[in-house]
Amino acid sequence: MLYWIAISLIWMGGIFSEGIIIGICGASASGKTTLATRLQHLLPHNVTIISQDSYFKHLPHLSLQERIQFNWDCPDGLDIDLLCEQLMMIKQGYSIEQPVRNFYTFSRELFTKTVHPAPIIIVEGILIFAIEEIRKLCDIKIYIDAEADIRLIRRVRRDLQERGMSIEDILSQYVNHVKPMHKKLIEPSQIHADVIIPHGGENPISLDFIESAITQKIRLIEQKK
Repeated sequence: MLYWIAISLIWMGGIFSEGIIIGICGASASGKTTLATRLQHLLPHNVTIISQDSYFKHLPHLSLQERIQFNWDCPDGLDIDLLCEQLMMIKQGYSIEQPVRNFYTFSRELFTKTVHPAPIIIVEGILIFAIEEIRKLCDIKIYIDAEADIRLIRRVRRDLQERGMSIEDILSQYVNHVKPMHKKLIEPSQIHADVIIPHGGENPISLDFIESAITQKIRLIEQKK
């Protein structure tokens, strides 16, 4: 069914003049990227994924250790204006030059990545429902819930294997920034979700819920037209 939804979005240009933005939110290491990738595999030519992580601010004036200790889990660390601008551009059918994040140096690369528009645009990140400007751009909002101990295990493995961080820095980040910001900003933001997926998005019927939400949204768009 999702395949035919995407085909409709492509060929019914008179009805769907813009892409649909699906926001996927949840705690760090809750399974946001996994769910987004699953959807992209179902629709390989019809889904574009935008990660909030690409839009962290560039702070070259800080030392590496200062950047490691910076609170990246709060809105102050995010280039909100650029993310919103590029989301609106790609929704309207324009390609964007997306920043590229270097997770070893906690900074932006000098080069960018060209991202092309698609009928379905997925934006995923921990803060996208907590920040009103981003939240308002999402046509469908999905929150992924996962147990805290599972998320911590995933985060430790990821940061050790993929980001070259020490266990001391990982746990310091978690205790000082990740956990308190989750309680303060991220967890409360699930109130804005249209769909809440339990078990880190691994629930086998989760895609059915998402398909239903997309179908309903398309019907609403048709009615407005």
